[in-house]
Order: sequence, then structure tokens, then C-alpha cells
Amino acid sequence: MNTQKSLCIGLSLSPTWLSTKNEKNQDVNKALILSLPYYMNLAKRAEVAKLDFLFRPDALFLNIDILNQSPAFGGLDPSILIAAIAQETDYIGFISTLSTLFYPPFIAARQLQSLNWITQGRIGWNIVTALKGQENFGQKVLPDSQERYEIAKEFTQILEALWQSYPHSSLENKGRADRVQQPIKPIEHQGCFFEVQGPLNIPAYPAKIPYFQAGASEAGRDFAASTADGIFAATPDIDSAIEFRRDIRERAQQMGRDVNSIRVLPGLSFYIAATREEAYQCFEQQHTTPDFNRQFRYIESLIGINLSSLSLDTIVTEAMIQTDFNSSYSQTHAQLLRRFICRNQPTVKALLASPEVNGSAHWRIIGTVDDMVNEIENWSACQACDGFIALPCGSEQSLNLFLEQVIPKLQEKGLFRQDYQEQSLWERLRG
Repeated sequence: MNTQKSLCIGLSLSPTWLSTKNEKNQDVNKALILSLPYYMNLAKRAEVAKLDFLFRPDALFLNIDILNQSPAFGGLDPSILIAAIAQETDYIGFISTLSTLFYPPFIAARQLQSLNWITQGRIGWNIVTALKGQENFGQKVLPDSQERYEIAKEFTQILEALWQSYPHSSLENKGRADRVQQPIKPIEHQGCFFEVQGPLNIPAYPAKIPYFQAGASEAGRDFAASTADGIFAATPDIDSAIEFRRDIRERAQQMGRDVNSIRVLPGLSFYIAATREEAYQCFEQQHTTPDFNRQFRYIESLIGINLSSLSLDTIVTEAMIQTDFNSSYSQTHAQLLRRFICRNQPTVKALLASPEVNGSAHWRIIGTVDDMVNEIENWSACQACDGFIALPCGSEQSLNLFLEQVIPKLQEKGLFRQDYQEQSLWERLRG
């Protein structure tokens, strides 16, 4: 009898599967990104598949350079979208993204607790510290990674204090001998970064709100290991995934946490079709471009190499990397890119096609339904993950095959649930 813990599987609400390469579909797909009925239908389909949650990533700026290739980069506000589509479902969870650098703690606490009530305990919080967007909030430069996570830590402590400041027990009938009422009281927080009086003006829902986090720097890993219930990971290969999960669990154990209560969830981008040939054609169609300038700029921002003048057949070696270059964008993605170059010495063409450059360093599968199922099974058996965030790519076919064929095959193998058991997202993550 298979006693393995069920994989935790979420689906991104950023529609990565909507292609912009086909001119006839481009305007239709851009409109779908802003269509509430489209997301409502998607939520219903995801719940039929018994997925754990839908996840809405977010950024508080617009990258104009990639808008035509990735129209889903901008879109509806996560919390408002979730509030609207949650009414069409009964069990599936929802993860909303709120930045600890740009939101006031009181507003964030109220917004998340409101969603907790609206969804009846099915909301989670993706804690992001932000890598860009400071100019939209009157800031010239971002704090460094260490300070951003110090801010995130205090921000999270404030939210917990605010949720406790108006406890659910205060709603109970007074005078009942079996109920102990907790008082509503201010939090009077005065910290290094915030001053918040409280109390919150909405009571806490009985179900706790689980935390999700995606930091992979030293400061990010410490914060995730100490705080997060689910950790989104950029792990483009199984070795990096095993190392990341092992490191997170070791840190969590040193902090006194139950390591089995933490789910490490790499992003999984996939192009799947009836045959491998079709899948690779879909991938190549999406990544065939006469203009690599955006990728060249991205590589230079991470590791300081300008490859734009080199031929696509040029070998990129470790000696070309600037050892003293300090990326202002993402230390995590810079380290993964250096690792890929050192291990593979790729051509410029191969580097441009790698997940480290054009796939946010996500785990990538190109192939058939069975290829995908087998690789997921292998990663699970090797303890490289506790589940994943599904990022269907290339076309809606990848999304359809994932929901209609991949998930049932994972269920047949005993890797994923047949039905929902727990009502709240918090309980499900620990189930």
C-alpha cells in the first residue's frame, strides 16, 4: 500500500499558455487575460482536477519590453480577482501576492483576512519583497536583500499581531461558560520599519492563513525556513532541487520547526503534446525570435557578460564570467546562471534557450503526457520536491492535457489525491 504523502499541486493564474506568436490569436488572448468569466471557468476546471490551489503572481510595475511576448505580465489585481472567482468554487485554495515593501501592513492584514472570510479559509499569502517597482512608491532605490527580508520579517509579525488583535472568540456569545472571550486590543507596534497602532477592524477567521515564499538567497532561505508553509523554488534541474529542499529542511529543523509541515514547490513549465515532436515544435515556435536583445540584457544584468556581439555558436565559458560583478536584480538567478555556464559551457544559442535565461530558471518538461508523469514521479521519489506550481506553456493544449490527463495519471499512481478531504488550505497543506 502506497503511504506516500500526496503531492501538493498548484496552478498559476498567470496564463502562460496563451500564445502571442500567432497574430490571429494575439488580440483574443490579450482580452482573455482581463476576462473574469475566463478565470471563473479555469477555477472550476482546476477544482474538478482536485488541485490544491490557484496562485496569482503579481508585480507592482509594468515591463514594457516583454509585454508583447508575455502579455500576462500585467493584469488584474490578485486579491480582487480571487474575491470574484472564489464564489464559483467550494474547495480549491487561492494564493494572493502582496509585497512587504510597498503595502502598508494594516491594509495587507485587512485584505488577507477579508479574503479568508470570503473564501471560508481557503486563502494563502505569497510574501514577496519585490525586485522592482520602487519608483511607483516614491523610492529611488531598493534596500539590499538582507534589509528587504528584515522588513518582511517585521511586516509578517505585524500582520500576525493584527489578526490576533481582533480574535474570532470575540464573536462568541457573552455569558457562555464554555467560551473564553479574548479581548479586542491595540498592538501598539513600534519597530525599526513600521509603527502600527491597531487593532484590526475585522475579526480573524477560525482557519489560519498559510504563508508562501520564494526567496532563495541566504537571507531568503532563512526567512522561508523560519516562516513559510509553502516555498516556491527556482530549480531548473533535479540536482539543484534536491540541494534546495535539503537545505531548507536543515535550516527549518535548526529553527525548531517540523520539517514535514513545509512544502517545497518548484515552478514547473511544460510544453506537452500527443508526441514529443509536436511538443518540441511548440517550444521552438514560442522561442524562435530574430531579436535576442532582451535576453542579452538579462544575462548582462545577472553576470556582467555582454554576449550581443558574439556568434550563436560561440562557447560561453566560466572564464568569461566577471567574478566581482554583483547583480542588482536577483542574486538567486545570477547564481543559477553561473552554475549552468560552469557545468555545461554552452554555446550562446544553447544559453539563450536555457530555463536559466528564458524560463525564470524553472524546471522544464517538453514531451508527452507520460514523459511529464514519469519525470514528476522521479523528482518525487528522489525527494527533489513536495509538489509543484504548474506553468503550462506554448498553447492551451498544454493546460488541457495537464488537467485532463496528467493529473488523472498521477492519481492512478497514488501520487495525488482522488478527492478533497480538508476544507481549509491550512489543513490541506498539513494533510
